[in-house]
Amino acid sequence: MKFQGFLSRTSRFVLCLTASYALPLYAAPQTQTPSVTRAALDPSLVDDRGANAHFVEQEAENAVTDGTIIGPSRAAYTLPAEASGRAAVQLLPGQYVEFTLPKAANAITVRYSIPDAPTGGGITAPLDVSINGRSVVTMTLTSQYAWLYNQYPFSNDPNAGLLFPDQYITECACVPSATTPPPVITIPFRPNHFYDEQRLLLGHRYQAGDKIRLTAPASSNAAWTVIDLLDSELVGPRSTATSLP
Repeated sequence: MKFQGFLSRTSRFVLCLTASYALPLYAAPQTQTPSVTRAALDPSLVDDRGANAHFVEQEAENAVTDGTIIGPSRAAYTLPAEASGRAAVQLLPGQYVEFTLPKAANAITVRYSIPDAPTGGGITAPLDVSINGRSVVTMTLTSQYAWLYNQYPFSNDPNAGLLFPDQYITECACVPSATTPPPVITIPFRPNHFYDEQRLLLGHRYQAGDKIRLTAPASSNAAWTVIDLLDSELVGPRSTATSLP
């Protein structure tokens, strides 16, 4: 489910590798105390700068999880490098990440990534949402609109060869079609990805201190689910205003 008109935020770009890529990992202490950030920064560092947004943002790497924190990293074409704060949480089927609400909220936005299909075109995968231990809904995540590959203007085919072999590439510091012997290019070449975001109305007002758990079900068809962050907000009722004739 996607809802317009709340939790608007700047789209963020992400470059990432396929499910078989070994992502950099690190361990970090986790706490039940809500950790609110703005663009992954301490709010005090950006006070009175930019728009006065009504949602609050929490990085997954600061939440409680039995998954794996990936990053921090700036390595090109990786999920951590383009995650907010250069880090995120990777969930295998059956694992979770849990956020403690810092303010009352009745709506959330989840920023996530799941793998592409082997031949491109994306997949769908479930994500269970529970609050205070009670199941609320199962979201359906998608990577249909996410994955791109290769050289600009890109391709949706992860198995494609170089789009422009006569152009210089940094991977070999050469022009492949003018190089003898020709370089071996790893396929998929330059996988890149936009983290997708999905909005959800919770149907009830929850209070500060309530716990929202996102779980990749054990039966999930996605090899992994990466959660970058959670936005939460208390939104008003739907407008009943009528349009002008």
